[in-house]
Amino acid sequence: MLWITLHLPDLSLQAATRGLLPQVPVAITATSGNRTLVHAANTVAQQAGVQAGSTAAAARAFCGELVLLPRDLDKERDALEKIALCALQFTPGVSIVRDCIVLDVESSLSLFGGLGKLCGALRQNLRELGYHATLGVAPTPLAAELFALANAHGIDARACMDPAQLPGRLRALPTALLPWDDATRQTLGVLGLRTLAQLFDLPRDGLLRRFGFECARDLERMTGALPDPRAPHTAPEQFRTTFDLAAEIDDLGICLHAIERLLAEAQGFLAARGAATNALQLTLRHGRQLTTRHDIGSSLPQRDARQWLLLVREQLQRSPLPAAATAIELAIDTVCEYVPPPSGWLPDPRAQTEDRLRLLDRLAARLGPDKVCTLAPRAEHRPEHAWTSAGAVSAVISAVNRDQTPFIAAAGNPAPATRSKAAYPVQSQHARPRPAWLLERPRALITRDAQPLHHGPLTLLAGPERIQSGWWDNLPVARDYFVARNTLGETCWIYRELNASRQWFLHGVFG
Repeated sequence: MLWITLHLPDLSLQAATRGLLPQVPVAITATSGNRTLVHAANTVAQQAGVQAGSTAAAARAFCGELVLLPRDLDKERDALEKIALCALQFTPGVSIVRDCIVLDVESSLSLFGGLGKLCGALRQNLRELGYHATLGVAPTPLAAELFALANAHGIDARACMDPAQLPGRLRALPTALLPWDDATRQTLGVLGLRTLAQLFDLPRDGLLRRFGFECARDLERMTGALPDPRAPHTAPEQFRTTFDLAAEIDDLGICLHAIERLLAEAQGFLAARGAATNALQLTLRHGRQLTTRHDIGSSLPQRDARQWLLLVREQLQRSPLPAAATAIELAIDTVCEYVPPPSGWLPDPRAQTEDRLRLLDRLAARLGPDKVCTLAPRAEHRPEHAWTSAGAVSAVISAVNRDQTPFIAAAGNPAPATRSKAAYPVQSQHARPRPAWLLERPRALITRDAQPLHHGPLTLLAGPERIQSGWWDNLPVARDYFVARNTLGETCWIYRELNASRQWFLHGVFG
């Protein structure tokens, strides 16, 4: 067996800030009798003179900008549970013990490429969640916990993978690290038992009389003489997480940084379940009464936090915060099967389709779902009426799956330009030429000596093609269309009105 323990020093401070506001002095307070004492302080507060154990009034005197937050044991427990949930993607044997996460990694070493790479992946995952921890590695969970605690206190405790070497590695550790009650540790100090070596050398009978069976069993579990099974942590069916901001935040960048932490938790949950999702519910709380909810959807089931963050950023930038945010909630109600991305080096049609769907998701998040649609041809001779928009994002997804071309409408404009592939069927060799792009409105051209000009004189190459229609709906057209080219080599589609004005217009450009 091989165990890794993650110990979070200053858990109360990490659970409250999670790496945000690094330049703001923050301290966690706890009530002792009728006094409010500082339980933990971040680096900025410590540099200003705030120390653990001082009163809140003294801390305020040292640092007037100090942010005091009450200790929340429920928040600390929730942080441990979220870390344990994310750790399930590395091994199914994850347990919560006191303020540590214990992982049985014996069966995961080959999967992750060895102990070093696995420890690196655990540290990277913790950074993404906004936490930092010290690691302990040992053949027993209790020994791994002591090694992690020793590293947190600056005591060199190297990883131990050989059970035969474990008792010798443990002998140098101080007894203050043992997970025993304060009275027992005080008795150890009175008796002068400072290291585990002194405890190991005591006669067993005297150890039992002085400290009881449970302490003796702890020493045997620590060295592997007794088994030490741990109850595994299980993943829930649904996912809910909350980030309580340390202050009222009206900066979207800081909010996105907090959302990135929540999305990392969601990724860990989905990885632990072996699943993906195509919908997130993001709720921002502004004080006690005002909330804003954003439903983030994806046409492609996925669990990558980076891809979800792109969609969240696009949508939040489109709808700014109505007020300063105080908390952010993220929820996943439904999960679906996860299909891993193709691992081959050759181009894969499915990967290309997924890239197009991700692009459409980002465009829909940035412009709005109603601004992304497909084009469908309509039986009509007038070019500007020969197409129609069909459906919104769902229709676009179907079009992508059928290898059709989607159409993106700019925000606030109905149709700036249309693609001839969607507006017109593929032309045969006997059909009239049609340009790749139509202008939203035909552009009037100036003439010189009866010759139309567009970036220079236009030379007529083909035409005329007469289109005379629309008398039945009071939108009649009477035009002669020509294919023309200017001195820059641009091929244009122009027409001349058949009315008395004989005005020339530019209607499209060939690709």
